[in-house]
Amino acid sequence: MKKVFLSLVVMVNFAFAQQCTVLDFSLKTTDVRGIFEKYKFVEKQLGGFAVPRLEPKQFKVKELKEIELGWDDDYLLEYVTLHFNSWYFEEIKKTLDEKYVLKRKDVLKETYVFKKDRYRYGYFYYMTKDKRDCEIHLSYDKNSDLLTIDYIWVQKSFTDLEKML
Repeated sequence: MKKVFLSLVVMVNFAFAQQCTVLDFSLKTTDVRGIFEKYKFVEKQLGGFAVPRLEPKQFKVKELKEIELGWDDDYLLEYVTLHFNSWYFEEIKKTLDEKYVLKRKDVLKETYVFKKDRYRYGYFYYMTKDKRDCEIHLSYDKNSDLLTIDYIWVQKSFTDLEKML
């Protein structure tokens, strides 16, 4: 269990709290060509189409199942989505709670008489501590066995959006 937690901490530590950076990529500064030249891709079948995905093994985080990348019109990286098995939820959430500011959450918990309450599903919205143009979303669903972390570049931070409302 310690190895799993340490791997997750190492992986999440690449996401510096003061920048919109995850793994080795900086959102809105890393371009498509640089990633395709430096990293290995595999094809994944989605809806009958072959979609290139980064090979997660090259990042040496064995718990990482899949990496999804998205680009803007200038071919700069706009978002990174990391996929994990849902059983890493507690460790990942704890690490994100320490590194980022939790702004909102939408959760459903299971309540037990003699056990600690557990999340059935949850969606957590984080922002970097400097409130720059980066949002981090943690999605968890106990039944789907899927946990995702989205690092997304946005033009307006949560604070700006809250002022507008």
